[in-house]
Amino acid sequence: MKFEDYKLEIPDRDPVSEENFDIETWREENPIDYLKALHLIAKQHSIQKFAFDTIFKVLKLYLPNILYKYYSLNENMDLNNQKFETIKNQKIYTAETKALNDPFEGKAFYYDPNKLMKFKPLDKVDGHLIDDFSDYVRIASLTGNGTDSMPMWAHYANNHKGFCVSYDLSENINLELRSVTFPVQYTNKRIDITSIMEHTVINILNRISSSTVNQIMLDDMLMIYAPIFLSNIKHDFWNYENEFRITVGNDKNMKYINAIPKAFFLGIKCEKKNRERLQEIAVDLKIPVYEMFYDDMDDNFKLSKRQIYPLLDFKL
Repeated sequence: MKFEDYKLEIPDRDPVSEENFDIETWREENPIDYLKALHLIAKQHSIQKFAFDTIFKVLKLYLPNILYKYYSLNENMDLNNQKFETIKNQKIYTAETKALNDPFEGKAFYYDPNKLMKFKPLDKVDGHLIDDFSDYVRIASLTGNGTDSMPMWAHYANNHKGFCVSYDLSENINLELRSVTFPVQYTNKRIDITSIMEHTVINILNRISSSTVNQIMLDDMLMIYAPIFLSNIKHDFWNYENEFRITVGNDKNMKYINAIPKAFFLGIKCEKKNRERLQEIAVDLKIPVYEMFYDDMDDNFKLSKRQIYPLLDFKL
């Protein structure tokens, strides 16, 4: 699908008062659409900053109050300890997209370099303005699925040997986490953004021709935010993950994001030494610990949890 072929439709609706606003109904009626967001920025070039600020606020309406992150644990204790220390320090590690498990990561969009060869400066590089968009972002995955999701435990917590951490994004202590977390859009079509790349090349060449200095400042927010928005688009077959992504620029200062845990949940097969280590961290952080289990006498396929530290009833 070509970016310019997208039909931007903004429904004419009556304003809804805050007291009558139902967030769940609104989310169902307005599924996330990053192409719409980029078109609004592209069409409002003179007020791009205002357009983006408005879009950013709307995107945050898709975030649930509580999100979860599943962690795998295995025999590599050095790696396990790195995860424990990161959580103890109330951080989440962000990875380069090449380290993630989907070969199409960062490939939801593409451009045709042959169409950029008409610009003389790009002729010598076969029309390649950017080699790999995925180099521009770092990512960490969260999920809206709760702790009873058996696929999440199996796929991302090493067959229930790992653990899960909940984060409350409604709390002010997690403002940084909330600010860099975006909902994932699922689709079965990749997006051709050749027109965006042409627009960017023209913008750069115009700046160069009118500048007397060796460096120019590219302030086109369409190009700045396109990699961030489009990095949150994945194929439909991943939609079971109900993913929300921490998405930041690929900068060494952005490897870790502040994230204050709300509770720990231990997998059914989590080993004793790992359970004890997580409980020690929970004591330091003053948060509850739950263990997952299944009831042999329950006729439903579901996981349950029970609190094991402290032995009080904490509301999650």
